Amino acid sequence: MASITKLSNGNYKIVVSDGYDIHGKQKRYSKNWKPPIGLSAKQQEKEAYTVAAQFEEECKSGHYHPEGKMKFEAFAEEWFRIIAPKKYKARTILEYQRYAKCAYKEFGHLPLIRITPRVIQNYITQLESEINPATGRKMSAKTIKNYVFWVSSVLSYAVLIQAIRINPCATVFFPKHTKKDALIFTQQQANQFLKTLYETPIPTKYKVFFTLAIFNGFREGELLGLRWEDIDFKQGIITINQQLLYLKKDGQHTLLFDSPKTKSSKRSIRQPEVILSLLRYHYLEQLVAKEDFQEEWKDQGYLFTAVSGKPLIPNAPYRWLKGFLKKHNLPPVNIHSLRHYCASTLITRGVDVKTVSDFLGHTSPTTTLTVYAHSFLESRAVATQVISDHLSEGIESLNALQTPNKH
Repeated sequence: MASITKLSNGNYKIVVSDGYDIHGKQKRYSKNWKPPIGLSAKQQEKEAYTVAAQFEEECKSGHYHPEGKMKFEAFAEEWFRIIAPKKYKARTILEYQRYAKCAYKEFGHLPLIRITPRVIQNYITQLESEINPATGRKMSAKTIKNYVFWVSSVLSYAVLIQAIRINPCATVFFPKHTKKDALIFTQQQANQFLKTLYETPIPTKYKVFFTLAIFNGFREGELLGLRWEDIDFKQGIITINQQLLYLKKDGQHTLLFDSPKTKSSKRSIRQPEVILSLLRYHYLEQLVAKEDFQEEWKDQGYLFTAVSGKPLIPNAPYRWLKGFLKKHNLPPVNIHSLRHYCASTLITRGVDVKTVSDFLGHTSPTTTLTVYAHSFLESRAVATQVISDHLSEGIESLNALQTPNKH
């Protein structure tokens, strides 16, 4: 039976004993209850017994956990120490730490058990009026969902250790997200881009970089992380073993070489001879640069480097591409758009989803189907037309069919 004690401030202290732990120490749980205003002394006492009975049931059924009293900020920091390093990459953790600052400001002071769906819904409403520090504009529906996803991840851990019963993020509503179609080259534009790229006097490293991007669909970080040892010239194979990330923390930028985005992103792709020849030329050109710089050259074995031999920093290729496209009146695509072009071309040319998925380094074919659903629809339309063309003689008789007479 729970014990009830009325405190000098008018509140009630409720204590529940629930057996003994493995060390022989009695397990005791307590909570303070503040009576609602307007109740008489007798009503307060009666209500206190009701609250005590409910509290005792929670404790003895295993639904009460003292960690539910932890403030959200303290619990989230524990999540960053214990859970985050086991589940996420360094870049993702830094992004989540940025999200955390916003959440702490709104409800970091609240105990876990007081974070309700209404609290989360109010947080979403607040985010809709916030300015995204990365863009200087109001947060998009997708960004808001990312912010709340992190909160949900922390609260899912709270559910796992039984600090709370349910995740309050599970029943909230998000602003409507309107997905914009990615801007990608047409076949004619892609050919014009490559023609201009090869015929213009520009650094060879950029010719190689964007050739590999459009032919292989490599991500920017995967390209920047390529080393000469990742290329088997004899077999004609490039292997993706790592990626280069550009991390920003507390105003400081740091280069970080990390494993590829997913386990499936580590992959090997055979290259046509024309690309291998371009790579050999780039290698010889880099050797000449190394001799010119001598001791000043920081040889780390990377394909794409600054003039000193250090790895080329992320965003440098995009800044170069942006100026190049503008100068030659080509659509302002980004590096990831070249990956989309590669994928869409493979799909519309009839390459099966499993092969495309492996080629791009997706986690599973389901990811490929989701991201490129539109391209697969076009591919099926092309497939139908192929059958139609193949059976053209047989379907000519369709033209002879008359419109049915009305009776």
